[in-house]
Amino acid sequence: TFLMYGVGILLTFAVQVLLTRLLGASIYGDYYFVLAWIMALLVFAKFGVDNALLRFAPAYIAQKKWGLLKGLIRWGMVKAAWFSLVTTMLLAILVAFYGEMSEQLQNTFYMGCIALPLLAFVYLRSALLKSFKHVVLALLPEAILAPAILALVMALIWVAAPDELTSVDAMIATVVGLAISGLVGHLLVVQKLPFELRNVPAVDNRIVWSRSSGAMLLITGSHLVLNNTDAIMLGLLQDSTSVGIYAVAAKCSILIFFPLTIANATIAPLIPHYHALSERSHLQLALDRSMKLVTSVSVVVFCLVLVAGDKLLSIFGTEFEGGYLALVILGVGALFNALAGPVANLLALTGSEVFVSRVMLATMVLNILLNLSFIPIWGLEGAALATAISMLTWNLVMFLAVTRNLGLNPNRFLIRRPMP
Repeated sequence: TFLMYGVGILLTFAVQVLLTRLLGASIYGDYYFVLAWIMALLVFAKFGVDNALLRFAPAYIAQKKWGLLKGLIRWGMVKAAWFSLVTTMLLAILVAFYGEMSEQLQNTFYMGCIALPLLAFVYLRSALLKSFKHVVLALLPEAILAPAILALVMALIWVAAPDELTSVDAMIATVVGLAISGLVGHLLVVQKLPFELRNVPAVDNRIVWSRSSGAMLLITGSHLVLNNTDAIMLGLLQDSTSVGIYAVAAKCSILIFFPLTIANATIAPLIPHYHALSERSHLQLALDRSMKLVTSVSVVVFCLVLVAGDKLLSIFGTEFEGGYLALVILGVGALFNALAGPVANLLALTGSEVFVSRVMLATMVLNILLNLSFIPIWGLEGAALATAISMLTWNLVMFLAVTRNLGLNPNRFLIRRPMP
C-alpha cells in the first residue's frame, strides 16, 4: 500500500508540474477552480455511500452475513447512480444560467459535469475493493491510472496544438482518465466479489444504511468542502492566478500527510472488522504499526518542505514561488493532521458517525467564516491560515473523543500514557 500510494503521489505531483508548465498559473487556476467545485459537489453525488460501504461491508464479511452484504452493494450502487445524475444535472443548469463567466470557464464547467459522475463511480469501486481488503488493487485505478492517462492525453493534445492549450483541454484529459480508470475499477470489483454472494438472496436494511449514509454525507461533505473552500473562495474574492498559485501550494502540502492517507486506506476495513468482533487490542496494534510509519515520514517531509519549499514550488514555474508562505502555513496544519492519526475513521466506522458529522459541519462553518475574514486581508496566506486552523480544530476534538469513547490511543508515539 505504501509503495502504491508513494508511486501515486509522485505521479500526481509530476502531472501537476506538467499541467502548470503547459497552462500557466492563470489557466491552471481556472482548471483547479472548476475541479474544486467538482470535488465539493462529489459528496452529494456519492451521498455517503462509499463510507457506508466501508462502515458495514467489513463487518458483514467478518460476521458472514452475505445476504446483507449483497443488499448493501445493490442499494449503494442504485442510490449513488441517482444522486450522481441529479447533482450533475443541477450543476449543468446552474452553469447555463450563470452569465458572469468567460466562455472558456463555462466550457470547463460543462466538461466537469461529465467528470463528476465518473469520479463518483471510481470512488465507489475503490471503496468496495477496500472493504474486501484489496487495498492495493483499490488504489490502482484512482492513484495510478487516472493521473497517468490524464498526463498522456494532455501530452497528445499539446503535440496537436502546442499554442492553444486551455483549461477545457485539461478537463477533457481528466474525463478520459476517470472513464478508463473507472472501467478498470469495475472489472476488479467483479473479479474480487466474495464467492458467497453469487447464490445468496439479497437482504434489505436500507433504513439503517440510509441513516448511516446521511451522517457519512455530512462527514465527507464537510471534509471535501474544507479541502476546497479555500480555492473556491480565492476564485470568488481574488483571481485565477491566485487560485493557481495556491492550488500548487496545497498540492505540495499533501506530501506531508500522504502517509496518513496510506494508513487510512489500510486500516479503514480493519476498524469495523475488529470492532464487530470486540478485538480492541488488535485494533490498537494496527494503529501502532501504522502510526509509527506515519509519524516518522510526515515529520521528515515537513522539515524538507520547510527548508526547501521555495525550490519545490519553483519546479512548477517561477510564478508559483510566491506560494511559499502559504505552503508553510498549510504544512503546519497538514503535520498536525498526520500526527493526530485516523481519528475520523476510528469514530465514524465504529458507530459515532453522527458525532463526527457534527464536528465536521461545525468546522466547515468555521472554515468559511475564517476564509471570508482572512482572504481580503492576507490573500493566499489568509486562505492557508483558515485551512490550517480548521484542520487543527477538528483533529484535536476527535483525537480527544477517540481516547475517551473508544479507549484507543491514536498515536502512542506522541502520547505514551495508557488510554482508559
